[in-house]
Amino acid sequence: MGAIVVQLFWEQLHIKYLFVEENYRGQGIARRLMNHALEYGKKRGCQFAFVETMSFQAPAFYQKMGFKIEFSRSGYAANTTFHYLKRSLADKII
Repeated sequence: MGAIVVQLFWEQLHIKYLFVEENYRGQGIARRLMNHALEYGKKRGCQFAFVETMSFQAPAFYQKMGFKIEFSRSGYAANTTFHYLKRSLADKII
């Protein structure tokens, strides 16, 4: 159905990959996976989580999960932008 891959990177939580099979999207699976990952980071003392995503992927999803865009780099093929997002783990998990 779906998977999330995270890495503790310099004592912070890096969301490396989040994927939900197309047939299962819209059922809250990504949110549950993300909440599990954020709790994992909190329990390990991380102060924040961060993720990178392209404009055609899921920036809106991450923003709904409390992430804020820190930096965007445009100029990629097909008018695509690469976004770097961060979220404090002191905030309540949604």
